[in-house]
Amino acid sequence: MAKKDPVIRDLLRAGHKFAATNLYRQRYGGGQEETLAALEKMESEDRIEREAVDLDRWDQITDVDFRDAMEGLLREGRLVSAIQLYRAKYPAPLRFAKRGVLAWGEELGFDGLLSMDEETVETFDIRWRVTLHPQKQFLVWKQAEAFFELRFDLQVADQIFEDDFALSWWELAASEASDGEYGIFTCGCGDMGCGGFSAVEVVHLDGRVLWYDTNNWTQWHVFEEDTYLAAISRFDVALLELTQSHPTALVRFYLDFNNTR
Repeated sequence: MAKKDPVIRDLLRAGHKFAATNLYRQRYGGGQEETLAALEKMESEDRIEREAVDLDRWDQITDVDFRDAMEGLLREGRLVSAIQLYRAKYPAPLRFAKRGVLAWGEELGFDGLLSMDEETVETFDIRWRVTLHPQKQFLVWKQAEAFFELRFDLQVADQIFEDDFALSWWELAASEASDGEYGIFTCGCGDMGCGGFSAVEVVHLDGRVLWYDTNNWTQWHVFEEDTYLAAISRFDVALLELTQSHPTALVRFYLDFNNTR
């Protein structure tokens, strides 16, 4: 992805914006205005990351009220609450909040006390349905003798998001492996920004998965990590078995239907 291009980011960090602009347009196309906007976003994200690295040191925190509140949470072992407090105070991505809180806990000698027991664990589940369409399909890149329509519903706490809400399976699956920002909720065209959606911030810690989601109001969610990974794995296995049992048929998600021309 363009936003993660390490070469372009290195050029920007070294002050070579003209070279970064040319390389961006060579690799990703787009007009001058679009390119400059993308580069400015990269620079802003890098600035936030540098600031977050500085904040990993407890002696860099000068807000007395914040220090007292944070130290109290860390002393009580309230890890999630501490991360939420960090995120409310600083605009860094959630993965930096996790890193900073863990670093502060270690520096203050509370790392052995940090726990997830304080939080109510919410429901996370995936359900799916498959429909075989035996008729021939003509797609942009190939012709298929048949295809499977695969739809899945995502349950987050007491909310169920159906597949036609435009969910990205590939972004959800990627979130099982590492901390980051994932375009799980997206536009029907497949472009998250088109529908005004934001990435879900995801971190893994101490047997839990923590979500910060601003798409459906601003909500925090805490899931059992084993449950989270198992739900994704079940669907992944079902998808693999489907493609292996019908190697000549295509498997199409809801987003595939909207993006087929």
